[in-house]
Amino acid sequence: SLGSPPLKVSGLEYVDASGIHHLPINTQRISLPHNFQEFNVWAGTTIFTSNHQISYKIEGVSSDWSAWQHDGKITFLQLPEGKYELKVRKYVIKGPYPELTLSIEVRPSWYNTVWAWLAYIALAWFLVQTVLRYNLKNLHKEEQRQAEQQQMQILKNRMLETELQNKNNELTLRTTALIKRNQAVQSLLEELEKQKEALGERYPNKLYIRMKTLMEETLNNQADWVL
Repeated sequence: SLGSPPLKVSGLEYVDASGIHHLPINTQRISLPHNFQEFNVWAGTTIFTSNHQISYKIEGVSSDWSAWQHDGKITFLQLPEGKYELKVRKYVIKGPYPELTLSIEVRPSWYNTVWAWLAYIALAWFLVQTVLRYNLKNLHKEEQRQAEQQQMQILKNRMLETELQNKNNELTLRTTALIKRNQAVQSLLEELEKQKEALGERYPNKLYIRMKTLMEETLNNQADWVL
């Protein structure tokens, strides 16, 4: 006996948003986009029989064979991204079921590919570098601003110290001048007393009292000291 006729793929196609796409029936590895909507496989033998039934299972999705299908067509609506093996067998009355295996890969979406993740990493690195540069720039600006404020405060303190020294010098001059003036008035007052004592009645009391009063008022005046 030559055994059962081999099981072959007679058609491959998938459907996505742009329409129907046919694949060569001798494709060794079937590659599907992540957003495919429907995937169809037609399988059978080259010999027509009235009982044309097939069964299938996808390794990694189901461990059980499907019920026997009568038209030789296998349809999947969606599969997650990944690699699968589609096993198909044909019903025969005698002998082992003819079987074939198809490798299927559902490609990841563009945003989940290695290149996309490399781009994400590069973008994240760029954002981190940008934030660090921005923060460093602001930090330098803040340090520069604080240094300028500190320099301004130093200059202001020096100006205040200079002004204070000038005020001290001015106060010293005013005080010295006031003391010398009072000493001079005191000397004049003492000289007035001597002249009055020497001249006696020849120095009119009216003039003596007036001069003495003016000198004593000058000595007792607190306005200059308050100033």
